[in-house]
Amino acid sequence: MFDRARSLGIYDSVLKQLIHHFKYRKQPGAMKEIVPLIETRFPASGEVYEGFHVVPVPLHIDKLRERRFDQSYLIAKAVAQRLRLPLCDDLLIRSKPTESQTRKHRSERLKNVRGAFRLNRLDVVAGKDILLVDDVFTLARA
Repeated sequence: MFDRARSLGIYDSVLKQLIHHFKYRKQPGAMKEIVPLIETRFPASGEVYEGFHVVPVPLHIDKLRERRFDQSYLIAKAVAQRLRLPLCDDLLIRSKPTESQTRKHRSERLKNVRGAFRLNRLDVVAGKDILLVDDVFTLARA
């Protein structure tokens, strides 16, 4: 369970297109546009993240081989650098491939990812706060 959420912006036409190019057109250079959003949403001073570990939601190994980069990892790395926090990119493992969540309703999304992840290093998270980073964060669409 989480106690707060932060997004880089509203997933409207501009941000949606940026993320789409980033993920599906294999353009990791889109990070040049994403980093300023991170700097705006995660000011160097302000909300305290002391003691947090930054954890990207990983791609399945097959998807990583296809894309050749992990967009959530790149975003998480930039967030960790901005907040001067440790990046734990080996904490979660996507143990099974999942279908795209893009056109799924909430119940379908939950079913799609059930059992898809496992903890690799429980010792790292025990008693720690985690800043979980993914490329798209959706709560709506019941």
